Amino acid sequence: MLGSDEFVDSPPLQVYATLLDRGVYLCSVSTMYRVLAEHAQVRDRRRRARHPARARPELVATGPGQVYTWDNTKLAGPVKGCYYDAYVMIDIYSRYIVGAHVHAHETGVLAQEMMKQIFGIHGVPQVVHADRGTSMTSKTVAALLDDLNVTRSHSRPKVSNDNPYSEAWFKTLKYAPVFPERFGSLSDARAFLDRFVAWYNHEHHHTGIGLHTAADVHYGLAAAKTTERAATLAQARAAHPHRFNTATPPKIGPARGSLDQPPAREHLTSGLTPTGLNHLDKFHFGPFFIKFSTYFPFTAKLCLLTELPMASPRVTGHIRVKVVMVPARDRIRRAVPGSQCAGGAFGRWPSAER
Repeated sequence: MLGSDEFVDSPPLQVYATLLDRGVYLCSVSTMYRVLAEHAQVRDRRRRARHPARARPELVATGPGQVYTWDNTKLAGPVKGCYYDAYVMIDIYSRYIVGAHVHAHETGVLAQEMMKQIFGIHGVPQVVHADRGTSMTSKTVAALLDDLNVTRSHSRPKVSNDNPYSEAWFKTLKYAPVFPERFGSLSDARAFLDRFVAWYNHEHHHTGIGLHTAADVHYGLAAAKTTERAATLAQARAAHPHRFNTATPPKIGPARGSLDQPPAREHLTSGLTPTGLNHLDKFHFGPFFIKFSTYFPFTAKLCLLTELPMASPRVTGHIRVKVVMVPARDRIRRAVPGSQCAGGAFGRWPSAER
């Protein structure tokens, strides 16, 4: 019936209604869909673009000068609506800022000039990674990299975390206590960025490179500093052994620089999965009725801590629930003190029904 000439182009709902009007009942709408699915005849009828799967960029640097990543960010000018563009290029192995320029606007020509200056000082890298901004994908930048035989790498479309080193550095810059709310002029912005880059490269101890400075790693001084630190720790351990709980020195930081996506974060840190949360959508507690979704989109402030009988037919027993509801503007999944999952705390959970 569904494949007949009359109904071949009609959805099951239309077929169902038409047959009912004729006094005919064959099956339910869900049965029609199931039959169609068994014969691989259920799909979107619209002509939709099929985008190919894009592999995430994965770049590994085993030494300085191999992989550079760059991006630009806005710096607020003296008045509202006035912004300056800061171009920053980073060596992902050492986290060393090889170049930082500030201009009044963003163009591919300015990016090309910055790269020429950086490559002339620090050498030509093997790979340059960037996102898909206008200056990053401009013909002038592409032509320069092609002429120098440098591999171009770009973030996937609409993926913001494929350029993590640049984004993390911009946060370090703008969250610094010395970062001003606005810059008085273009020269002020350039002078501030020069001072900040010098501090970051030569004084800031980076947690991602073993608490070394970027300059020490970039210029090969980190190994000697590591030996000196180990000697200092050994001397302190010998003088005060009761203050150390382990026999080996602590391991700090990774051994190489890489650019890829971090593993996906779990929504919950306990054994309770989002699927399990769907079964906990309703609770009855005396005169109260609580209904919540997986990600707790509450719109009022309230805190409950009690044992509630569960209304789900699939799970029996009681559960000790601590729910913190925050305004809609504060919908940030954060751990509550003493909790086991983001947004709320689940304490005693029947082990047989976990």
